[in-house]
Amino acid sequence: MMAENLEPRMNANERQYSSPAPAERRGRVLLTVQRATHLIRVYSRSFAVSILLLLAASSALADPAKDQARAEALFREVRCIQCQSESIADSHAPIAGDMRRQIREDIAAGKDDSQIREELRARYSDYVLFRPRFALSNLMLWVLPPLIVLLGAALLLWLSKRSKASRSYDLTQAETEKLREIMKSDD
Repeated sequence: MMAENLEPRMNANERQYSSPAPAERRGRVLLTVQRATHLIRVYSRSFAVSILLLLAASSALADPAKDQARAEALFREVRCIQCQSESIADSHAPIAGDMRRQIREDIAAGKDDSQIREELRARYSDYVLFRPRFALSNLMLWVLPPLIVLLGAALLLWLSKRSKASRSYDLTQAETEKLREIMKSDD
């Protein structure tokens, strides 16, 4: 009985199906192929839009404590361009306040830390970062300090060997005689 209610029936060049329903609805066309296709499109689009809205809401409802911790960490990594040796976390300069505001806005917009650093570097140069990236343009910043330490250690080693070598010398004949007299007089 169920199988015969689901058989396709042709009506006006359209394939139509009826469902196994109570007796009063038997034989009535409930769904056409075109209508089913349309419903699938509508529901799939609605599903996609709802997923996108949920993702947008989840980024908007991000944990403010976590975002604040990220912002504070970035504030300590970025140099105030007016104060020179202070981070923007410690600086009271107006430009530091603007930079802090921009970082907070970028975090709220969903940018990650590397994107924010790159944006600041592009705007203010490598100088703005306390830990600049390694590049040919700032090669001396990375190579010069270890090179100075190595050269200083080599210089100290050379000077210590040189002073030890210059201290050992032979006594002259007169000095040897004088030393013998001093040693005899002490006995």
